[in-house]
Amino acid sequence: MAFLGVIIGIIFIVGSICMLLRNNKLSETGEHTTATVIRTEKRAMGSGSYTNTYIPILEYTANGVKYTINHPRGNAQPKYQDGETFDIIYDKHNPKKMLIVGDKTHIVVLSILIPIGVIFLIGALSHLLS
Repeated sequence: MAFLGVIIGIIFIVGSICMLLRNNKLSETGEHTTATVIRTEKRAMGSGSYTNTYIPILEYTANGVKYTINHPRGNAQPKYQDGETFDIIYDKHNPKKMLIVGDKTHIVVLSILIPIGVIFLIGALSHLLS
């Protein structure tokens, strides 16, 4: 069972580092443009008792092609107005991959996932070594 903890810890840590490196690379090499909220979709999320999540739908033009994508994060209440704009950075080779300039959500996620991975790893290794 401790071996599983080591594996889980490594997956959390390596996955988090890969996410950080991918976002940093996109920030450094990506193209800038403006995305506009064209509508917000309400979706029922959860199992058993459902809660509504509001997901802004963004539209932007990259390499002369118009893209429509879901905002990477939904909210419990509508947060954005139709017509609101965001500065984004997109991958010039795969324009559907994008980051919202100034959005630090991935940093918050990483600050949670990396410590969880370290806890799993330390706990499992201490169990294996005892």
